[in-house]
Amino acid sequence: MRSYAKELHKFEARHHYRDEVVNGRRFHYLLCGCGDQTLTFLVGGLGRSILWFPYIRKLEKHYRILTFDYPFECRTNDELIEAIHDLHVQLGIEKTVVIGSSIGGYFAQMYAMRYKENVSAMCLFSTAAFSARTLEGLKEKYGKLREKATIGLVRALPYTFIKPVRIFLLRRTWVGISDSERAYMNGLLKEIYRNYTAREDIYMSRRFFDMLRQKPASREDFLYLRGKILLRLPEDDKTFSEEMQKDLVEMMPGCVLERVRGGHMATMMRPEEYADTIDYFLASM
Repeated sequence: MRSYAKELHKFEARHHYRDEVVNGRRFHYLLCGCGDQTLTFLVGGLGRSILWFPYIRKLEKHYRILTFDYPFECRTNDELIEAIHDLHVQLGIEKTVVIGSSIGGYFAQMYAMRYKENVSAMCLFSTAAFSARTLEGLKEKYGKLREKATIGLVRALPYTFIKPVRIFLLRRTWVGISDSERAYMNGLLKEIYRNYTAREDIYMSRRFFDMLRQKPASREDFLYLRGKILLRLPEDDKTFSEEMQKDLVEMMPGCVLERVRGGHMATMMRPEEYADTIDYFLASM
């Protein structure tokens, strides 16, 4: 049976993150691989970019790959997107394929809207539209009271009490998975939450709630990427509704759409399958 911990530790022994301050924002980043195209992986709500390691292991022979943890110095999502661009400039990356899962998919959309000259393609997984209708729906579900309650609770309680709740809620998003997949994902959560902190939790919560205050996108923002957008969306995603996913499909011109099963975290549950899909999509453009 696959062991998430063993695979991760083997990867970390061969791949080393760097720390660099770019315009006052400290990035903990990994740049590796080789190839004519650069892939920028934007992690979802857990905020730990090491979650992308199975993708990197699979794709680094043919692509240059950049991923990073989000800098704590960025107080808003607008600042974060600007900081991500500054990191690309610092590393000499002029063009990139942005790949994002969950809230990372929203960051990918924001980056593609703001820096059109730097984005050559986009892959979005387990996410939803950055549209006015979807953002309004999310506001209704996660309003200001939810924001205050979420962050207030994490601040008030010892984080050892919060971790089991977070893990329980993440497990609830798994749908129709096998015993081996469940064991693999339990290993993932154990490793990620082993030294996860309240500071990280609050920071990523703020990123989500700030997203609800962003100016929405429109289809016109992505016309320049027609035929260069891959969507892989779970049919059984309990985080983003079918209507929100439909908004996303309608917003992305000429997109390639694949529907999968496994729930919101299918991205991390079946990484090799997703990596193969990315490779095939980019080769066919």
